[in-house]
Amino acid sequence: MSGSHTHDIIIAGGGVVGASLACALADAGLSVALIDAREPQTDWPAGSIDQRVYAITCASQTPVSYTHLRAHE
Repeated sequence: MSGSHTHDIIIAGGGVVGASLACALADAGLSVALIDAREPQTDWPAGSIDQRVYAITCASQTPVSYTHLRAHE
């Protein structure tokens, strides 16, 4: 990587927590760099199944409600 980059915050890890935090901070107007070990997968092969499952508990609702990730009611 060449050049100079300036960000308000750098987040290491693009999993659920890192990506959610990056979205929330960007929505708040901060310049965010999200760094992960590999490129995100953007193309899913036909017929493939993603085994990941995430549960959002009542305790998780408050932080999630501040982001655009919340399900539309």
